[in-house]
Amino acid sequence: MLRTTRMLRRLILPGAVCFAQGMATGCTCDSRGCDSDEQVAAARITLTASTGAPELVPGGTVQVTLTPTFTAGPTRATLSVANVLPGGVTATLVPTSVAAGGTSVLTLTADSTARAGRFVFDVAAAEAGTNFGVNTSTTLTGNVLVPFGLTTPNGRSITVGTVEEFTIGVSRTPSFTAPVGIVVDAATVPAGTGIVIAPPTVIGASALVRLNVPLSAPTGQYLVRTIGRYGASLDTARFLLTVLDVPVPPDFTLASTPATSAIVPGGTATMDIATTRNIGTLGMGNIVLTVSGVPTGATATFTPSNVATANSQFVVTTTPTIADGSYPLVITATLGALAKAATTTLVVATPANFALSLTPAALTVARNATAVTTVGIQRTGPVAAVSIDAVSLPPGVTMTPNSIAATAQNAALTFNVSNTTAPGTYPIIIRGISGALARTTTLSLTIPIPPPSPVTIQLLTPNVSATTGSTIKIPIRLTRTGNAIGQLLELRLAGFPIGGHAWIAPSVTVGDSATLTVVAGTPGVARIVVTAALGAFPPSDVANLTVTPATAPDFAILPAPQTLNMSTGSFIPMGVEIWRTNGFTGAVSFQATGDIAGQYQFRFSLTQTTGSAVGFEIYASPTVPVGPHLISIRGTSGSVVREVTMTIVVSEPPPYTPPYYPNGIRRPPP
Repeated sequence: MLRTTRMLRRLILPGAVCFAQGMATGCTCDSRGCDSDEQVAAARITLTASTGAPELVPGGTVQVTLTPTFTAGPTRATLSVANVLPGGVTATLVPTSVAAGGTSVLTLTADSTARAGRFVFDVAAAEAGTNFGVNTSTTLTGNVLVPFGLTTPNGRSITVGTVEEFTIGVSRTPSFTAPVGIVVDAATVPAGTGIVIAPPTVIGASALVRLNVPLSAPTGQYLVRTIGRYGASLDTARFLLTVLDVPVPPDFTLASTPATSAIVPGGTATMDIATTRNIGTLGMGNIVLTVSGVPTGATATFTPSNVATANSQFVVTTTPTIADGSYPLVITATLGALAKAATTTLVVATPANFALSLTPAALTVARNATAVTTVGIQRTGPVAAVSIDAVSLPPGVTMTPNSIAATAQNAALTFNVSNTTAPGTYPIIIRGISGALARTTTLSLTIPIPPPSPVTIQLLTPNVSATTGSTIKIPIRLTRTGNAIGQLLELRLAGFPIGGHAWIAPSVTVGDSATLTVVAGTPGVARIVVTAALGAFPPSDVANLTVTPATAPDFAILPAPQTLNMSTGSFIPMGVEIWRTNGFTGAVSFQATGDIAGQYQFRFSLTQTTGSAVGFEIYASPTVPVGPHLISIRGTSGSVVREVTMTIVVSEPPPYTPPYYPNGIRRPPP
């Protein structure tokens, strides 16, 4: 019964009625009718992310890989971030245009002004390069993490006129390495208390705080507040300080500022040595300063080395041959039987630098070919990974960017030369970037003149102007020699006008002429390349189209597809789109003609429409020769006539195979 119902549907829904129902219901139509059980897949794009909840810290980045999946038509999508990101957070997409099988990397960067918290944003994917009008998006929840927290001792006791030291711990979120500034709120310690923090900016896990409480300080308990800050990120920690009033034993403090000094070989580091004595040291003489741990290739001096109450200057001088390294220097201060020590770190580091070289330094690459050269690096000092790119590529030449890891010595660079690149020798600047360092070297790229093609393509009006929505036709001349005379050629297009349409009719031909039809789109300049599928160096020519805005209502007609493969003896369905611009709403009627009179039949689902598309069926009689033919489609609205040409490629129908009846021919059931 189901098979009979399908047969009846095919009988009662022929021709235009079948096509109209197919447009409305999504059924598939052919010369037998419409099968509503056959559904047409809808064009769509699906966008997936490697993580839906990227996390980063202030001063850091995180990357998310985005993969578009295309269904039923679209092959490329343009990606963009569709929402406003919170302050201090930026996003980049590389690349923004992704083809089928490709990916894009979303990089989120949070600077020091970014505040901790979650934020929601969308990444949108809009179909590009065709006319399906498909878009999608995916939602991600980002999270700027709290970068650090402070820890302090549970409590401390100190006698007036003495010094107390304690450590402030900096607990960092993984991947947060930025410096954290540490301060002590002077309003939370006894009045007149000296505060020294070493270092005041912490790049590690802790800082040392010294409180010098004066003899005049009121005794009692103080809730001391410490503050850590990086940009907009802030944390506080408190501890209880008890100030006692008892006899003060002799004591003094020793501090070296800065705690770490970084120099290059042959350089000089200068540090301040501060000694602070309490009242109990009165009459004990001067403090004597000495140092240990000075490396080979360095000398150290104190000025003065014997101090009463003033500070001293500590100078370390190095030779150019001193080895790179981190050297802890222990400074000892002696006062009678009392001794204090402070450690300062001398960091000797050769400045980071590098140079690039190429092997080979010259390449000869034919058009439509690739070649590889190796870029090497010569480092001095600590050079991180180096990203490599090219900054002066000629049109039609691309290079795959690469990078050299911090532990690697070279990387391969692949150059691709298209068939549109002009022959010649080009100096290519190869650039390496590592942090703030940028170095270059030069590659000589030679593209030889290709052998002459047996076919020459010439666009007879290579420079044209049009308004948005208008239709223009550019004649194409094919000049053939040798074996190319009479050869069937396929003509192709590259560089479609943005927002518009372009096609060639006939798209396959044995003749010497064709027509490039262009429907102008977005205002601007478009470069349309016409090529022939012929050998490794196909011939080509370029049309330069300048599009300006239009104000008058107008329409254009677009066959879909522009090249139709069909067999003789049956109606083959396709569509005709009406592209309306500037508010054009008039009814459009249609006619069609073929290149051989009396050999074609045409059927439109609507002979006149105010919509955006009609169904169109073409019938070629069995006497139409196999091969390419031209069909003209004319749209008329009042006095406005628009006519375009499309290609049909006719093939012979498959041979007829009669049905086999094992028991003889029987009458079909009623």
